[in-house]
Amino acid sequence: MTRIAQYLPFVASREERWVPGTDNHRLLSGHVLICGYGRIGSELARSLRSRGIDYSVVDINPATIRQLRKDGVTSAFGDASQEEVLEAAGLKHAQTLAITVPGSVETREILHTARRVNPEITIIARATAADQVDS
Repeated sequence: MTRIAQYLPFVASREERWVPGTDNHRLLSGHVLICGYGRIGSELARSLRSRGIDYSVVDINPATIRQLRKDGVTSAFGDASQEEVLEAAGLKHAQTLAITVPGSVETREILHTARRVNPEITIIARATAADQVDS
């Protein structure tokens, strides 16, 4: 469920009817988990697919998740900063987490949640300014 849906009547239940929050049709291990399937996330997925690398996706757009599932991609609908959403996309068994969402606040929230669940995971995050880069 997206964070805004928590504050708007009936939105959360409608989102769940549009597309269930999780999809565990295929268990992955050693995969890349992509948070955000916009321009950068979808390009990353295309590149991984062309190299035969497994990946899963978390996104807040129900239409995106429906299409990914139709295409056979393991995916979870919801806010990637929420532990249960990341777990539904296989965070515990992922090798790498790619955070491609544009906001630095959201990126930090996802990063902290992911580290708590899987402290050993390699994390690659999108940065839009030099002051957002931390090695």
